[in-house]
Amino acid sequence: MKRISGLIAIGLLSANIAFGADDGLREAAERFAALPSQQKMMDDMLSVDAAMVQLRATMPGASEDDMRALAEIVNDELKSLRPTMEAAMVDAMVEIYTLEEIEAMTAFYSTPVGASVAAKTQPYMASFWARIGPEFTAMQGRLMSRMQQRME
Repeated sequence: MKRISGLIAIGLLSANIAFGADDGLREAAERFAALPSQQKMMDDMLSVDAAMVQLRATMPGASEDDMRALAEIVNDELKSLRPTMEAAMVDAMVEIYTLEEIEAMTAFYSTPVGASVAAKTQPYMASFWARIGPEFTAMQGRLMSRMQQRME
């Protein structure tokens, strides 16, 4: 019985230490997510213009008017998802990074160079998708076909 009580006490102590560590990590992750450079990066990634770039890469035959209308729909949906995305970002940071790593990222992205890197993330991704978008769309079609054949 003493052994079980001791194990329970160790477990509770470990839980308290982990909970306390999580609090520090969570606060640091929330500070990181709230950085102006990170908020601007989210604004840029979730913008109508960013959606237009993605649509151009995956729907080359669509008219500009259709793409803009679709991009606005995408933008509306993404805006409603943003709080959930930001919470998931914080949760993932707490799970993956150490406090030291989050603090280092916060320090870097708080500098002019870090803010510049963050600002270039959306244009970088747009350039990437413009290069790979048509091939990725074609691969998705092949993938769906193969998966359907396998399930028949």
